Amino acid sequence: MSKELKNFLLTCPLALLSLVIPLVFKNQSETAVALLIITAIVMLLINRSWKECLLYIIVMISGPIAESIAIHFGAWTYAEPIIIGVPLWLPFAWGNASIYIIRLRDLIYSL
Repeated sequence: MSKELKNFLLTCPLALLSLVIPLVFKNQSETAVALLIITAIVMLLINRSWKECLLYIIVMISGPIAESIAIHFGAWTYAEPIIIGVPLWLPFAWGNASIYIIRLRDLIYSL
């Protein structure tokens, strides 16, 4: 089994968990954030790449900023926005999604 396939298969359930956490803890933002951070740490420990850590930080900042622009122009809203129109957990969900996407890209490039 290739490293890329192994990384992707280990990441998939964690990426799914990153979607489920905000749903289950929709009224407990702090709990959702803590669980998403734990999930991110586990995801990042799979590959131990500083580039993935950098990507995580960039996407965790830029994703919510992009969403806040859409929110400002009325595209959608969140039930419990904390800052710039987004919930507290959203930056961490964006960061986790970036790891899933980069690992999917790595798998595809390895084929």
